[in-house]
Amino acid sequence: FETISMASICIDPLGQEITSKGHCWALTTIRAKTLQVLVGDWKVATEEGVNNVKVYSFGCKENARKFFNGLTAARILLDPFAKEIDHKGSWNPFALSTIRTRRLQEQGGQWKVITEEGVKNVRVYLFGCEENARKFFNGLFVVGILVDPMAQE
Repeated sequence: FETISMASICIDPLGQEITSKGHCWALTTIRAKTLQVLVGDWKVATEEGVNNVKVYSFGCKENARKFFNGLTAARILLDPFAKEIDHKGSWNPFALSTIRTRRLQEQGGQWKVITEEGVKNVRVYLFGCEENARKFFNGLFVVGILVDPMAQE
């Protein structure tokens, strides 16, 4: 029987996780504390409570992926170019939409998603790439249009 309090991770000199053992919740906590870096290129964005989006940074894809896979909360894995490469938590599509609203948008982005969120409440969301704009658009719960950099629907 595995207890929650017993877990360990072996990390190589480059900061990559080599092996791990123990309960998944304990491993996730250890990964959050030890594998995270201040300025990592790989990001895992989560919603931990309503509108409480948190971002965890990692120096390599492997560490970000291991942390991502160990979570139960709605989450999105972002590559160094801020593109969404994976998501989990489709059981809570509202959380995924919140994460995308907060983390995938780019000031000056050429791809636009325009929505009407209530009478005459028009909002414009800007994205730097088509993939992120489409993922956000496909997860909408309101009427919206997707506009490319050439201003075409």
